[in-house]
Parts: sequence; structure tokens; C-alpha cells
Amino acid sequence: MPPLQHGGGYQTGRTNLGAANEILNNAIAAGETEPCVVVSRAFKAGSGIRWWSVGMGRWVTIVKPVVEARYNVSADINDRAILGDSAGGFCTCNMPAVYPNEFQYYGIFAADANNFGQNCDYDKDAIREQTIFICSGLHDPVAIETTYPTMQLFSELDIPFTKRMYPGNHMWHPWRQGLYHFLTNLLW
Repeated sequence: MPPLQHGGGYQTGRTNLGAANEILNNAIAAGETEPCVVVSRAFKAGSGIRWWSVGMGRWVTIVKPVVEARYNVSADINDRAILGDSAGGFCTCNMPAVYPNEFQYYGIFAADANNFGQNCDYDKDAIREQTIFICSGLHDPVAIETTYPTMQLFSELDIPFTKRMYPGNHMWHPWRQGLYHFLTNLLW
């Protein structure tokens, strides 16, 4: 079950503009990734620590129990991933520190970790065992301010991650390529 967290737009952006459904369906049809249930909830991106902490909590306390009750999904951490772009990536970036036992795979698209591990006593060893993927556009001004410092912070904390930078700005083109790479090279 990989939840997709969107940024400042709406939950349909990942499918309407980001083509996530087509990318996923094609990867499954080609045998490049496993079939899975994908969840995207409606929320409007906000700002500050309250927003990302509320967003993370809702995935764990509201969305996950509903999905597990309604669909045939695994409760095993190794079968769960979470991805987010822009503001949704900000929330995703902090999930391993705040909820380390919820997901094994993290896709962080054009986002930062400037609050990573603040206000919580996180387990660095547990995070080092998880798969973290960071993706951004090469010409994304947000990446210069957020993604590059996130990679530097993770390096300083000795938290392993895989990165891919694609031509493009703070938009769907590099994120589509990143999603495909994540699905076919890192997930499951």
C-alpha cells in the first residue's frame, strides 16, 4: 500500500497531471513492480510544524485503519510505502522519524527535512534499515532551498538514501520519472 501525498494542489493532481495511475498500471503490466493498492487522501497543504504533524498522524490513525478494513492489504511494514511531492513530500520526509514502524519505503519528491526528528526521540538505526528515495528537478528552485539541504542532513546523520535528479522544475515531469524509478527499482 503506497499512499501518495500531494503538495499544494489537490489529491487528483497525482493522477490527472502526474499520471501516477498510468505509470503504475504500465509498470505492473510489464512485470516491473507488484500490484498494490494506492491511496491518495484529500487535504490542503498548509505551513508550519502543525500541518505536517497533523498530516502524518492522519495517515496512521485514520487512513491506514480504513484502508486495512476495506481492502486486502498487508499489515507488514515491508509491504508499505509512502510517497509525497512538494508539501506532501515534506510530510513524507518526516514520517520515518515520527512513525518509524509504519512504512518501509519513502519517496520524497522536491521536499525538505528542516524539521526532521524535531520534537521526537527517533531511532536512527531503524531509519537506516528503511529505503529512502529523494527526487527533484535539476532546475527546481525549491530543490536548491530544500532537497539539497535534506540530502546533506541525511548524509550528516548517516541515513542512507538513493537520489535521482531529472531535467525540469518544480513540476510533474521530473516527479513522473522519479515515480517510475521508485516503483521499478526500489519498491518491494
